[in-house]
Amino acid sequence: MACTPLLRHGMEKPLPGVEVGSDLPVEPMIALQSGGDSVLVAWTTVTESGGSELRAQKLSPAGTPLWPASGVRAAEWEYGLDSPQAVRGADGWYLLWKQASLSGWEWDAQFFTDAGSAAWTAPLTVAALYSNEYKGSVRSAADGSLLLAYNDVFRRVDSIFAGVSKVRRDGSLAWRQELGKDSRQAWYQLPALAEEGSGGVFLGYRHADLTDKGIMVQRLGGDGRPLWGHGVEVYDRVGYKGEPSMVSDGKGGVVALWEDGRSGNIDIYAQRVSSDKSVLWEPMGRPVTVGPGNQWNPAAVADGSGGVYAVWIDDGRGSQWQLMLQHLDEKGDALLGPGGVPAAPCADQQSLPMIVSDGAGGAILCWIESRYSAFQVLCQRRGPAGVLWGQTDNVVVNSYAPILGLQMIPDGSGGAVLAWKSRVDDHWDVQSRRLDPSGRILW
Repeated sequence: MACTPLLRHGMEKPLPGVEVGSDLPVEPMIALQSGGDSVLVAWTTVTESGGSELRAQKLSPAGTPLWPASGVRAAEWEYGLDSPQAVRGADGWYLLWKQASLSGWEWDAQFFTDAGSAAWTAPLTVAALYSNEYKGSVRSAADGSLLLAYNDVFRRVDSIFAGVSKVRRDGSLAWRQELGKDSRQAWYQLPALAEEGSGGVFLGYRHADLTDKGIMVQRLGGDGRPLWGHGVEVYDRVGYKGEPSMVSDGKGGVVALWEDGRSGNIDIYAQRVSSDKSVLWEPMGRPVTVGPGNQWNPAAVADGSGGVYAVWIDDGRGSQWQLMLQHLDEKGDALLGPGGVPAAPCADQQSLPMIVSDGAGGAILCWIESRYSAFQVLCQRRGPAGVLWGQTDNVVVNSYAPILGLQMIPDGSGGAVLAWKSRVDDHWDVQSRRLDPSGRILW
């Protein structure tokens, strides 16, 4: 198969991004979020005394750092800081992180204004945790508040429950909802959030107990109350189910995608649920791709018409991992044919599929390829009629160091922003890159 050239537009050296954090002594964890006409990048590092800290930098539309050169200190703790997240608010950013406490772990948050100042006198503890085994899912609410979904364990009844907390702009906790906490030997795992549109939020999670396992969707109202009873089942009760990817359908409902092992290998299934909790596609889910080998790591974004674009990795070609793409319309029909299409066919290994909306009914997708002892990030923009750019000549990052922790967000203007980390000699760097709607590199 033909592959993209190793270097783009005749470049003779690796193409770096804007350096946000540099010369970091330990591997950082990063967070990325856009808002207004700027971008926020946050990362963890260590202090001179050996403690942990979270730093953040605001970038202008041209990629210029707007806060101090080393970023602002968002949090500092003598023990570990973990899993940073960022969400745009009305006049700044919510920053979240996990940190160790005397009784376990906790999710803490602080709000930073556009000027880089902490708005609250002290960070807010959003949720106290017994376990640090699980990640969180965040998004903004319609009223500019922060929503966090998380997992924790309840030893008394041997359960793993899903919690959702809402934090107001003034730093107060609006409400906290815990699903499945008192269910004996039940596990509400891997929660994911999607916009609900009327002040609440959609919550998807993997459910398992002694009799079944699968994917559930719940709708929480603006006050945190579950509106759909015990939730809507969107799954087959046989076989492995992975973490759901949740997308608002733009019409008051939600689409969920997940890895599914009902056939003996891993495939991708999807389901659409309306605002009145009606299941709109096949009762046990619409197959997005079913084939030999495993299909995994799905991600999706709304197409603005009730359907979704979906990407995933297909390893049914042996050692070759291929990024695949599908477009499902509002009825769940596969517009790109059964099983989808390769985004950019290549004999090299592709991994870490990501996709964001272009705001015009299409999507921007990116992934990583590795070959010739070099690492690349490639991007492509697709619309309802097909490829808009990036079928070839689509390398946006070249690096001789492994590209790790890659994240991508829409920039709000039809383009995308990326951030990643790389180890160079004995230190780590955090870098960022922005693409305009035509795929041109802005920084």
